[in-house]
Amino acid sequence: YRCVYCHFEGWSRGSANRLLSVEDYRVIAEVAVSLGITEFKITGGEPLLRSDLTEIISAINNAGPSDISLTTNGFKLRDTASDLRRAGLRRIAVSVPSLRRERYRWITGVDKLGDVIEGLKAAKSADFNELTINVVLLRDVNTDEMEDFVALAAELEAKLRIIELEPINIPRQVFEKFYMSANYVREVLSKRIVAEARRELHNRPVLILDNGVKVELVQWWCNEDFCMHCTRVR
Repeated sequence: YRCVYCHFEGWSRGSANRLLSVEDYRVIAEVAVSLGITEFKITGGEPLLRSDLTEIISAINNAGPSDISLTTNGFKLRDTASDLRRAGLRRIAVSVPSLRRERYRWITGVDKLGDVIEGLKAAKSADFNELTINVVLLRDVNTDEMEDFVALAAELEAKLRIIELEPINIPRQVFEKFYMSANYVREVLSKRIVAEARRELHNRPVLILDNGVKVELVQWWCNEDFCMHCTRVR
């Protein structure tokens, strides 16, 4: 069932020639900023596979945006976090589907949890404006790890973001087997919630726990406001 996670192993020959260059990103960023777009999010695939990523971020940063953020699997973050921060990256989110080594390997297909944890620690040391741990909630796979994720977020002074599995690019039987409402997290952590806020984007609840950790719930199911306030251009 590894297809619950994003996988595009390799690419076709010649596809590297179709990648945007650092100069392409510079032009795009300058035009976007001139049109009033000042927040940039770098995703993937896996952006840390780009050997010129720091140059790309620097080029975007030189256009004068108010924010640059990045989402990564964290495999290479230990060796790149400081350079990314110096290049102008403000916020970083790291996808961590499990804190159990065997589960992590089963979900992702690689034995990289140790590298990811070291990457998270490097990100904390790099002093980003915001560090987020992204967790896709998977029924009977990682649902018993919520307290462990909270403890890690507290240790790293990070935000914890719990994301519901979406029925996109996965077989229906896989979705039905692993989907669980993020309301489960609210129930599990109910005794630790001291306050609640809400982000306009996707109408996201933010649970504030007794240790100060913020747990953001990304819920698309039965959420009529999920796309209503989105202002993103992909």
